[in-house]
Amino acid sequence: MTTERWQSFFNKMVKARVFKPNTNYKDAFTLQFVNKGKQALL
Repeated sequence: MTTERWQSFFNKMVKARVFKPNTNYKDAFTLQFVNKGKQALL
């Protein structure tokens, strides 16, 4: 996952009127754990 993918998803959901445009979608996810397991294997 990337911030860009989350933003793209959010924009699509705004267009579909699922989310309001002023929703802070960045509070809904973290990238803290992305690829951490891979680093442990190296």
